[in-house]
Amino acid sequence: MSSAFYSFINSITNSLTSKYDIKHQISSSGLWKIYQGERKTTGKKVALFIFEKKLLDTLFKRDRGSSRHNTEIVYELLKKEAGNLARLRHPSILEVVEPVSESRSSIVFVTEPLMGSLTHLVKSDDNYSSDSQAPSLDLDELEIQKGLLQVGKGLQFLNDAKVVHHNLTTDAIFVNAKGDWKIGGLGFSVFLNSGNASENMGYDNNEFMPEACQISLDYAAPESVLDNNICQANDMFSLGCLAYAVHNKGVSILKTFNNFQTYERQIKTINSQSFTNIPPHLLEVIRSLLTRHPNQRMDPVSFQNSKYFDNLLVSTMKFLESFPEKTREEKAQFMKGLARVLGQFPERVLKRKILPSLLEELKDNQLLPYTIPNIFIITQKLSQQEFCDLVLPSLKPIFSVRDPPQNMIVLLEKLDILQEKTPREVFRDDVMPLVYAALETSAAVVQEKALRIIPSLAESLDYTAVKSSLFPRVQTVFVQTTILSVKVSTLICFHSMIKLLDKFTVQEKLVPLLKNIKTKEPAVMLATLAVYDEVGKLADKEIIATEILPQLWRMSFGPLLNLEQFQKFMKTIRNLTNRVEEAHTRHLQEVKSLEEQTRSVNASSTSSPQLMDQSTIGADVNVSFESLVQGGGAVNSSSDNDMFGALVNKNTVSPNLITPQQRPVTTNQPSSWSSPSQPAIVPSPMLLQQQTQPANNGWSANSSSTLQPSNTWNKPLAPATTATSTTSPSINWNTQQQQSNWSSSIKPISSPQQQQQQIPSLSSPPSFAMNQMSFNNNNNNNNKNANANYNALRSIPPNTTTMSAQPPSMMPLSSGMGLLPPIPSPSITPLKSNAPHVTKTNLHAFDPLG
Repeated sequence: MSSAFYSFINSITNSLTSKYDIKHQISSSGLWKIYQGERKTTGKKVALFIFEKKLLDTLFKRDRGSSRHNTEIVYELLKKEAGNLARLRHPSILEVVEPVSESRSSIVFVTEPLMGSLTHLVKSDDNYSSDSQAPSLDLDELEIQKGLLQVGKGLQFLNDAKVVHHNLTTDAIFVNAKGDWKIGGLGFSVFLNSGNASENMGYDNNEFMPEACQISLDYAAPESVLDNNICQANDMFSLGCLAYAVHNKGVSILKTFNNFQTYERQIKTINSQSFTNIPPHLLEVIRSLLTRHPNQRMDPVSFQNSKYFDNLLVSTMKFLESFPEKTREEKAQFMKGLARVLGQFPERVLKRKILPSLLEELKDNQLLPYTIPNIFIITQKLSQQEFCDLVLPSLKPIFSVRDPPQNMIVLLEKLDILQEKTPREVFRDDVMPLVYAALETSAAVVQEKALRIIPSLAESLDYTAVKSSLFPRVQTVFVQTTILSVKVSTLICFHSMIKLLDKFTVQEKLVPLLKNIKTKEPAVMLATLAVYDEVGKLADKEIIATEILPQLWRMSFGPLLNLEQFQKFMKTIRNLTNRVEEAHTRHLQEVKSLEEQTRSVNASSTSSPQLMDQSTIGADVNVSFESLVQGGGAVNSSSDNDMFGALVNKNTVSPNLITPQQRPVTTNQPSSWSSPSQPAIVPSPMLLQQQTQPANNGWSANSSSTLQPSNTWNKPLAPATTATSTTSPSINWNTQQQQSNWSSSIKPISSPQQQQQQIPSLSSPPSFAMNQMSFNNNNNNNNKNANANYNALRSIPPNTTTMSAQPPSMMPLSSGMGLLPPIPSPSITPLKSNAPHVTKTNLHAFDPLG
């Protein structure tokens, strides 16, 4: 059951159409529709002649008595046409690719790719598909000459084969993709040497048959229609009518409308017809072809040798068609002279006829130097897409042909055309192998030619192609060559490629390569100088200073350099030196700035912990808004509101907030810190700056009284020329100036608004070695008290960083006082250095709760 089903499907669908991808319809010829197609397996382009049997239902005049027999006659006529084409093989006969195949619905055969039939190419009236353009050929006279000459050759072949075409019309002439005219339509052809030749004698007009299935009277010879004489001269009469039709939009000289009586009348007056649009030399040929008697007509050989075809362009095409038969010397001479006449050919002839013939000759390597220039002359008339489709596939195999060397030289000379006619990617992948092969050849002239072209191509190439393919090959030529001109050309190539290469390749591969140059020739040295100048714009300053400049200095003393050349070297050396100087100076400035910033950061981080704590206290203590608006003067810490807890918890000795009560008050004698053998203890400039700022300490008591800070240092301590000493100098207390400062800082309690303005952030009191020793407030200025202070200083360790485990003694404050009067301290008993417990007076000894 399944086999019967497939047989039914195959009977409906033709086996040929299933093998091809059928495109659009391009033309028609009689009952045939011509489609463009491609072989599904190979992609080969073909033309498919398809006849759909259902068309006969509309063409036959069945109401007038047409029968089934007439249908069979049409089928046999179409199959005979395809069969005769398959039997006859000649360059001027339409080539059959697949023989005829019949199915229940169609008759199909396949031929070489075509542009269409001559009828529609000349008229250009029909457009068969919206996907295809109308062929619209405005035939040049040379194209007509070439076509008629090819038809004449085809008729000569049929004459030799004893075959009469018997219906040579514009529908029977086809133009292939190359522009050649091919003879087809052999449905009415007669083989004179066959036994059934008598069956086709004479003209048989069947009014029930479609017009396309009958002999056209517009092209029929009078002896075959009127005298029933079938001979080879019949086709020469038809050739004369064909030559007239192609010059008059496909209209024959006989306009019979396929009517026998009209034909008889026009045959009698054919010599008196006006031959319009006919060239003079062709007019004589047509008159000799359209004679009434066949013995008066010229034969195919005389037709080809007529004056109409006697011109240089036609002779050139005739020679090209017979090119395979010529000797190599004749081919070489022809290719040399062809370039002079190519400009006279029509563009369509160049593209469709001459160019394919020249591309076929690229297989002969010995003729390549003569063939390639002619191809590139035609290539200039092609678009980029046409070049990539028609020419480039044939040129790619010869890019690697090194023998003879002239082949590569010619191709390299046309490299600008190749670059213009190809996209960038195609040029890089398909054309650049030509340059690579030229660099790898052993012929120096080819290498130099390629090297001179590279600078103009470098800008159009990408980084990958230059680094991985082009630069290594130029580098190899530079190392291996011993020819001066090639060496200079490689340096010029390096100069053009530097802008496309990366810094690593330039510094690690190119600079060492240039360092090995040994020649002292000025040309090489100047080219190297130019390369070094370009490298200097990209290389690091270390490479310029250590690799390039020493090499330039050595080269500048070359014995063959003149003054101008030496000055060029010095100019480049100065420029590169300035670049190095500017770059390195800028680098050192940046390093210096970075070091200064690092030093300042380290200095601030390694400064006295007491100063850092003081600054922290000053930054973190803020005035409590609630206490301020309720009439209090409390100052709260931004962290935990416990200033003293933070001071006690620190590992280092917390700075002591010195109150006016804790200041030593003396009224009699000034004291000074002096020692006959030790330098004076002087606070650092930062401490002096802090001492000049008021040290305001605000405390909030439980009572209603307000504590007014009055610790203002109006004047700094006495300056000294040396840093703070860790030893225990002899100290003379000079408290007269301090007493005046404390006295002047005591002010009446102001209003809360004034108090808010008067209480700044808690400033750090002076904190140096004095913050760990007790002040002697004794007014008696005697040596005993001075010695006691000196001994006390000596008993304090120089680097005391931690507080004693003994809790500090808090001195009671009077909560009922509005002011904080100075607290006089008793005389300090000298401390012994070996005492196990050291008693210290804490400058912050007061009760914050009142």
